[in-house]
This record gives sequence, C-alpha cells and structure tokens, in this order.
Amino acid sequence: MLGDKAFRKKARKVLRGVNPAARDLVPLDAVKSADYEIVFLILGEGNATLKQNLPFFSKVNLSKAFENLIQRGFRVSIAVAPTTRRLTP
Repeated sequence: MLGDKAFRKKARKVLRGVNPAARDLVPLDAVKSADYEIVFLILGEGNATLKQNLPFFSKVNLSKAFENLIQRGFRVSIAVAPTTRRLTP
C-alpha cells in the first residue's frame, strides 16, 4: 500500500464497486501510514488462551509482522473472535 501506486489504483476501483464514497479511503498519492490501523483478527480463540494455543511459528510470524508494520508507522492491534457453531437445517 505504501509503495505501490498500481495497487492503490486497483484497490480504489474495487472499493468504488462496493461504495463510491469508499474509494477515497485509499489515497492515490501520499499515503500516511499513521492514518491506518492494521488489525490481525484471529478466529477461534479467547484472549486468555491465545498465547497458549497459537502455534510457535505463528507466534514468531505474527510478532515479526507486527514489528515491521509498527516500524512503518502503522497502528497495529490484535483482536480475537470466537467461532460459532453452524446451524444445520
């Protein structure tokens, strides 16, 4: 997003299809990373069990990605969402 203008053009085109006003959420030029928050959403875990149940290499990759994005000026957070059982008809 920061360094690829062609990506931003394509993203704006996709967003315009969803909602014409959403296109402006991605600027064509001069992206300021501090204006954006990256949220890692992990499904199926609770806050208390996330650290214990996330596989080791997933923890390593998550921490490296988290660190890299913060160094680039983004706000970064981690959220968890429990899974729900599917209702069968």
